[in-house]
Amino acid sequence: MSLSDDDRSDDGRVLSEGEALRRMYRITADHERPFEERLGELLTLGRTYLGVEAGFLTEISDGTQVIVEASGDHEKLQAGESCPLSKAYCRKTVKRENALTVQHAALEGWERDAAYEEFGLESYIGTKVVVDGDVYGTFCFADSEPREREFSEDEETYVELMAEWVSYELFQRQATARIERQ
Repeated sequence: MSLSDDDRSDDGRVLSEGEALRRMYRITADHERPFEERLGELLTLGRTYLGVEAGFLTEISDGTQVIVEASGDHEKLQAGESCPLSKAYCRKTVKRENALTVQHAALEGWERDAAYEEFGLESYIGTKVVVDGDVYGTFCFADSEPREREFSEDEETYVELMAEWVSYELFQRQATARIERQ
């Protein structure tokens, strides 16, 4: 996805909310393309819209967080990387009904937190992914730099919508696998 100066909004976001929603819809509605390809595009789109360096989907199992898919250059936020859930921001994300947001971690009491020490993330927005009633993992965006402004309610909703799509797709994959086994 290439961006021009016209893609930048007055508040620093690269895409307007409307354009980000239209692009998200086009990606998720393209059933001809594999889930993994669309997921990667969503993560990149989310990074662009939110103006952050990393986007990632995690799976959480037996106290461990594994990054399933990622977009961005943060060395510890890459597909296949894992860590104990106790050292991840996601441990707090999965306990919430709505998105967890952090604008400036060092100023919000995270400076001695195991997740801050492990990843060095200053800004974070993430929400849980629930599949068939169980927490699968998290869908998150983060940056090593703090944000100049808080994540807006619209941005939270945007991340939650993407996580809902991921939840639906993972549920469909599990259901299809169960049917094929029978």
